[in-house]
Amino acid sequence: MNDNGAMAHSETELRFIAPDIAVGKIKQMAVLCKMTQFTDEYFDLPRYPLMKNNMWLRSRDGILELKVGTSHSSTYIEHTNPQSISDILHIQKLESAKDLAVAGYTPIAKFTTSRAVYELEGTIICCDTVDFIDYAIVEIELAQGEYNTSNLKKIRSVASSLGLTQSAENKILLYFRAVDSPALTTANKVLENAQ
Repeated sequence: MNDNGAMAHSETELRFIAPDIAVGKIKQMAVLCKMTQFTDEYFDLPRYPLMKNNMWLRSRDGILELKVGTSHSSTYIEHTNPQSISDILHIQKLESAKDLAVAGYTPIAKFTTSRAVYELEGTIICCDTVDFIDYAIVEIELAQGEYNTSNLKKIRSVASSLGLTQSAENKILLYFRAVDSPALTTANKVLENAQ
């Protein structure tokens, strides 16, 4: 729990570009947990103050989430409680994305992801295809309370066993590149500084 009594969780994840052969290995070696599709819409204020602080506010199929980067580039704290998000962003009323517009937030990206979720050796593997690139992105993650180098080693070991070697950028950054968004320059600076 965070200071406001609302649930928040930390996750360490690494992203990889997944060639077809790696996707095939995932299907062979891992246990399929679920398949889903969702639409993410990201928001920020003019001049991108959230992005500049490695904070990513989104509505995923109508449910608000705020990912806050930590000092470790592969670890984020995810807030899903509207009151917690409201407190962090200093917004008086926050029940839906409509309330974001009243507070001055505007959409900066919107895309749909098809996701297959697998489990392998204690890790969660999300194999994502998005509607703006023609290859899969795989996220391998471990939920945990603190940044932990042994968790990164475990994630890298699972990735290696699947033939995943090429790191991938955040999907939001890939989106900005694909649509030549003016937010790309700001996002690049933020993510470079988080490395």
